[in-house]
Amino acid sequence: MVVVTIAGERAGWRHGLSTLGQLLRQGRGGNRGRLPRVVIRDEPGFRVRGVMLDVSRSRVPTMDELERIVDELASLKFNHLELYTEHTFAYREHAEVWKDAAPLTHDEMRRLDALCASRGIELGANQNCFGHLREWLRHREYADLAEIEAEGVWRFMQWERRGPFSLNPTDPRSLALVGGLLEELTACVTSRRVNIGCDETFDVGFGKSKSWVEARAAELLAAGADGLTFEAALEQARSALYFEFVGRVCAAAQRLARAPMMWADIALKHPEMLHLLPSGA
Repeated sequence: MVVVTIAGERAGWRHGLSTLGQLLRQGRGGNRGRLPRVVIRDEPGFRVRGVMLDVSRSRVPTMDELERIVDELASLKFNHLELYTEHTFAYREHAEVWKDAAPLTHDEMRRLDALCASRGIELGANQNCFGHLREWLRHREYADLAEIEAEGVWRFMQWERRGPFSLNPTDPRSLALVGGLLEELTACVTSRRVNIGCDETFDVGFGKSKSWVEARAAELLAAGADGLTFEAALEQARSALYFEFVGRVCAAAQRLARAPMMWADIALKHPEMLHLLPSGA
């Protein structure tokens, strides 16, 4: 039997070999390793086919396990992988945060990046840069950057939550912190993409930045917008605060020659504010 693979580029050859391997493995009994007489025409429905693996909430996978995952993703023709991190990367100046988390090291991230590249997979950097930072903000060194104090109560959708979660976007040190994290993490991967997270920041505007929000709302009301209530003005001010900070995080990523990606759960509630994000986000 002759097997002919025709592809328009190197990735197509790799995917064709993956399909061939699947055909060889799927045989039953005495037919295992024998090929059916078929013609397969295959092309992706999406240019980027990605998986995000959360390594922040449970055990951090070993390198052996990550290598197994990469091989399996390659066999399924995925071409993008992100490891979602909050506190599980070994940032040089922040050992207090990750010391008990068995974090991924700089060398491990570079090795994983090289492995992914050899399998036709882009390893994208991923670091949440606004919310989901409790594991940072619960430490004394970072607690002052939190929007909500240690014993503060706030609403997470329909649930009541207590303690720190998001950065205070009105504190310049918040941007300085995440800018440094992005610079260090992106240096370990070759991808031009970086995921900055910025999702579920439901506490923002209700803690340390509350006075900023109230002042902005007062300005909106003073401008005399027709039919604008105080509650509506507060909501507009909170969204402006969110977008202005996220825009600065995006700009920090772009200064590193990276295209920032983010979750859209907060952003799409206020599409009229999307112009505050830099082009390319």
